[in-house]
Formats: sequence, structure tokens, C-alpha cells
Amino acid sequence: MLDHTTATDDAIRFMRSLGAGSADCVVTDPPYSSGGFNESQRRDGSSTSEVLPWLTGDALGTLAMAHLLREFALEARRVVRPGGSMHVFCDWKMAGVFAPVIESAGWRYRSLIVWDKGNPGSGQGFRPAHEFVLHFADPSTQYLAHPGNVIRCPRVPNAEREHATQKPVDLLVALLQPICPRGGVIVDPFSGSGSIIEAAERIGAVAWTCDADPAHRPAAERRARGATTQPELEGL
Repeated sequence: MLDHTTATDDAIRFMRSLGAGSADCVVTDPPYSSGGFNESQRRDGSSTSEVLPWLTGDALGTLAMAHLLREFALEARRVVRPGGSMHVFCDWKMAGVFAPVIESAGWRYRSLIVWDKGNPGSGQGFRPAHEFVLHFADPSTQYLAHPGNVIRCPRVPNAEREHATQKPVDLLVALLQPICPRGGVIVDPFSGSGSIIEAAERIGAVAWTCDADPAHRPAAERRARGATTQPELEGL
């Protein structure tokens, strides 16, 4: 079995470094670019991409976000073997943008999964108590399990978070079990603190992870060391 890996690099460059058909699935949580309610607010950020230097972190305009997502989705289509799948986290504001852009890269939009967090977040009015996970596949995809499209799982408590948007390992396991075989390879190019490594370990799979922010590297490395001995990838 291969080892878990961590990298600090641009997400697109990381994806381009991986071999064609080398992974069973992609599960990732990219910037949602939904912090602003209009285009000028969304563009108010600083560049975080070396490969696409005009793109700006979680403050992208809609067209810039669409460009980033399509570049990512094209690479994911190449990297994932035939019959593989991809899960992409999203929120209600941007789901209508994410889905058609990713489909344009050759993926088939198969399901909208709802993560029910149990309690609403902060804010006013109808506060969201959920996030979406867009599921993409191809016509030959075979599923290992057939769950419903609502996953109920509490958030990671604030005191335990190592990343602002950290996803619970139980949630990631529930997403992985139907699409990743034992011994399979999972790719996450927006991996944050590396929670996907723990989820992969629990289902007997391997995670290849990357995040552009070096501040999150120690947490991801610690998770990888706790699972298996793994090589460190730097500047792929």
C-alpha cells in the first residue's frame, strides 16, 4: 500500500504533477468565494495562486472562481481513473456556479449531498445549518454503498479546530465509503489541516494532500505520521 503524502503547493500545479489514472477519487473543499454578496466584494482579496496569479483566495469574482474550478476539474478528470468519483464541498450561494463549470470539464453531476450540521451557524434570519457536497462521476462509476444524500454530523467544535473550515472526520468517512475501495487513493488539493488523511486511514485508503498555505502543513504532517510513514512533497 502506498503512503499518505502532504505537500505545500499551488493546487493546480499539484494536480498537474500527478499521473493520469493514478487516483480513485478526489474529495476536496475549495474556497467558496461566497463571502461577499456582490462581485466587487468577492474581488476584494489578495492573490494566492502562482499558476493562475490573478486569482484571489476566498475573495474571487464569479468568473475567476469558475476559471479556477474548471482548471482543477480538468486535471481531476485526468488524474481520476475511469469509473472514479469526485466530491466538492460548496455552499448554497455558489452551488449553481460550481456544478455547471465542473460538468464542462467532462464530469457528470450525479448528486447533491447535504451535510446537516444539526445547528445553524451565526448570522441573522434563516441561518444555514447545512453545507452542500457536489458529487461527480462518469457513466461507468460503480458504487460500493448506496446511502441517502443527507449526512447528519456535528461540526468540529471550535476548541478542536486546526483550520477555520475543518470538516469532521466522520463526515469525510461517510463521503468516502461509497466511492473509494480499500487500498484506494484519494486526492485532496485543498486539504487544509489534513483531516482527509484520518478519514482515509479509517477506510484503509491512502490520501495525497496539498494546501497552498504552509501554516497548515504541521497539522497535516502530524496526521500522516500518526497513520503511516510517508514522504514529504515540497514544491511539486
